[in-house]
Amino acid sequence: MLRRVLTWLSPQSFGERLSIDAGDESEPAIRHARFLMTAEEHSAPIDPRLEFLSEYKKVEKPVGPRFADGSINWQCDCMGGGSLVAHRCGFHFRNMYRCMSELDSDEDASVKCPEEFIDWAACIQGMCGTL
Repeated sequence: MLRRVLTWLSPQSFGERLSIDAGDESEPAIRHARFLMTAEEHSAPIDPRLEFLSEYKKVEKPVGPRFADGSINWQCDCMGGGSLVAHRCGFHFRNMYRCMSELDSDEDASVKCPEEFIDWAACIQGMCGTL
């Protein structure tokens, strides 16, 4: 695939590789491009001025509830992709989660953060109309 992209970027015989279908005049301008290359072109060495494209690195999205620096990843899938914290009761959820994440491993969350949990649960119940 990378060689196809690099061949497309190559200036040589550009007109021969490109065919554009713009559709009718009545339709919006949608363009489709088709690039053709031979097996020899595909296996040819990459042009040195385009070599930097082969070193493209994918930026990895952090996975999990914590970033590498230890801060909280509020956009984690474990938090509904951000919907838990952006919810109407998100303020209470964030307070509860911060309190629980400050615990030592031997502490019990129900003992240390009961007020935060009760506030969050009351907000959720109030939204459901079960109060």
